[in-house]
Amino acid sequence: MTAQSLEWVGLELAGRRYSDADKIGEGGMGYVYRAQDRRLNTWVVLKVPRAAILEDPDAVQRFLREIRSLVQLAHPHVVRITDVGKHEGIPYAVMQYLSGGSLEDRRQTGEHGSPLPIVPSELRSWLPDVAKALDFVHAQGYVHRDVKPANILFDDHGNVYLSDFGVIKALAAEGRQTQSTAITGQGMVLGTPEYMAPEVIMGEAYDGRADQYALGVVIYELLCGRTPFQASTPTAILVRQIKDSAPELESLLPGIPKSLSDAVKKSLAKNPEDRFCSCTAFAQAVVAGLEGMSGSNGERLVTTAVVGQRAGKKNK
Repeated sequence: MTAQSLEWVGLELAGRRYSDADKIGEGGMGYVYRAQDRRLNTWVVLKVPRAAILEDPDAVQRFLREIRSLVQLAHPHVVRITDVGKHEGIPYAVMQYLSGGSLEDRRQTGEHGSPLPIVPSELRSWLPDVAKALDFVHAQGYVHRDVKPANILFDDHGNVYLSDFGVIKALAAEGRQTQSTAITGQGMVLGTPEYMAPEVIMGEAYDGRADQYALGVVIYELLCGRTPFQASTPTAILVRQIKDSAPELESLLPGIPKSLSDAVKKSLAKNPEDRFCSCTAFAQAVVAGLEGMSGSNGERLVTTAVVGQRAGKKNK
């Protein structure tokens, strides 16, 4: 029985410890369920890989082995993995449930549901903490590989958490030092094309600076309302990530501090050696670039970005 065919809604797992499972989302790698933890009397999240992922005979064991090691990544701004198990041969991971939604959920939308740019000053409330969480993960020998707005979560109090690196890392490599290409033998992309660093796409050696690149894409997207590289297919986006240079923010947002534009540009360098030494260093450069910007300047930049976003769509 596959993860896709198995009806997880309403399922009871682990000797009825987890019950009332309800599907709350899905992605390219798997399904997400909210369930009640009867032992701790709290809500949790269950992550279940897609059936196609499990076609690799060793995938289940890799998943379980890697998730167990990631349980040890205890950090104030990393979503906690609290348990791991199998149901009828299908592995699953249990994580803390955060009801504040994701950074993607918090973005306002405009015409046709397109995300709108944010006021730059909003970056101060979460970017430094996410950067620290990423540096912590890197110090433990891991790389997230799927940093994007949907994987930056918040609790009821506005505290930010980095999420969804466990499944991606478990599928990406068998051991900490093993590198892998962006596309599996089944033709599945391990990550999200819009945020993938060139070295990951090419199957070259990579480290935490690949996550810094993705974080740079996130900042770029939030300020402009669009990612640096867009195309009609995932493969075309991957090609652009490797070959093209992103338009500089100051060319799209007249009036943005040059230091802020330069910081994002540095994080998106094709060569990892040309990026910042850490995600924290990148975040500090971004926050420093925000200094001196008044609220009215930030709102004006948003208006400029929205106008540019509309003009870009008309020119396609």
